[in-house]
Amino acid sequence: MKKILFFLFLSVGTMQAQSEDDMITFDFSADYKPAEITFMDGHKENGFIYGFIDNTFFTFDPSSLISGFKSIESSVNLNDKHFDFKNSLEGSARKLTVADIKNVLVTKQSGNVEYGYYHIKTANAKGEIVDTKKSAWLPFIKKDKIDILGYNYFQKSPGTLSELLFTPVYLHRNNEDFVIVPIDFNGINLFSFGKIDEKFMGAITEVFKDCPVLIEKMKSDAVAKKPLFDYDTLKEDLKELKKTSKDLPKKERKKLKDDLQSAYNIQPYINLINQYKISCP
Repeated sequence: MKKILFFLFLSVGTMQAQSEDDMITFDFSADYKPAEITFMDGHKENGFIYGFIDNTFFTFDPSSLISGFKSIESSVNLNDKHFDFKNSLEGSARKLTVADIKNVLVTKQSGNVEYGYYHIKTANAKGEIVDTKKSAWLPFIKKDKIDILGYNYFQKSPGTLSELLFTPVYLHRNNEDFVIVPIDFNGINLFSFGKIDEKFMGAITEVFKDCPVLIEKMKSDAVAKKPLFDYDTLKEDLKELKKTSKDLPKKERKKLKDDLQSAYNIQPYINLINQYKISCP
């Protein structure tokens, strides 16, 4: 895993990045957008929300490899706390805060996206769970016994199509008010690469702490150097995709490539949750 991440960050250079695929797309302008609000008391209202996630770009600076990243969540306004809401476009607006709202379901052309507001925890270099002191609106990818939340970030250079950079993933145990991020891109720099495996295992151990059978299997797989992220297979599949899609328009080829990479980034977590449900139903 360390080798993969090290290559990833050294290869990107200076660029702008955005989340833009069909899974999660932060393409909202500062305008009222159709949404269903679930309030803290459980009741729901349909209407239009203003100011919810309206920044689409962040800037990657190579110096962050030394100093660490600005919060990824704040770079696309995932930590916004105040919104305006109307039950109809012609109606009057009222102010809402994160204290009022449990979930936001935003209507998009490619489908609805549900967001929940969660505190974020991760593991430190010793594998101990720590509070990042951050909270954010996070989009659900897959709801299950353990929910998967996350989104894709893309690098973009002038005059070129964007390329998938990485996929921050957050895991949520039912009925908890926080998520755990196994790979905290906010905390990665040149001085922390050596502890990525310890951090990842610490985070995963906490998520699946009520299933010691699965934890022991993961530790055994780590000792046996069985990869959780099968990037060798991804590399081969990307080569095959390049051959089979060569006659397609460039944008279509790009989307197929992004979809494939995104699926590989998410699938290991789906596999772990499936094993969890079998081992500890």
